[in-house]
Amino acid sequence: MENSTIIEAITNATTGLVQVLAALLTPTIAILAYLLARRQLALANKRYKMDLYDRRFRIFNSVRIFLSDIVANGRVSYNEVSRLRSEVVDAEFLFGKAVYDYLESLMKRANKAAHFCREAERSDENAAALDNERAHLDFLSAQILGETPPLKTVFKPFLTL
Repeated sequence: MENSTIIEAITNATTGLVQVLAALLTPTIAILAYLLARRQLALANKRYKMDLYDRRFRIFNSVRIFLSDIVANGRVSYNEVSRLRSEVVDAEFLFGKAVYDYLESLMKRANKAAHFCREAERSDENAAALDNERAHLDFLSAQILGETPPLKTVFKPFLTL
């Protein structure tokens, strides 16, 4: 009889242990699901920030290349301004009004410079067109040159991870 009492005690203990483990299984799964969901949310936020950074950097880089070409060539054309405009079309949505207004002012100055470049090409004697061309090109060049170029200052808050 003693053996049957021992077996019965082990069976009761095992049944109790199984019931306790079964009761703990549901909250354990819920906690693991919660931790997994938090991890997925963190990864999604990181991916969102990286995608936003990539889109913003593409616009910054387009403007930087545009201004670098002006510095290198000392000229700007309507085609280059049009190309830049098509590359920065999403700027208002990605950066906000301040950066969009800055880009609009750059493109207006670039259009004026392109106009005076064309006028200066038509007539070498047109000193006023040459002076206007130089003034606009100097302004555009200053956006990328110097110790603290305005281009970097305007874009920097938006190009951090």
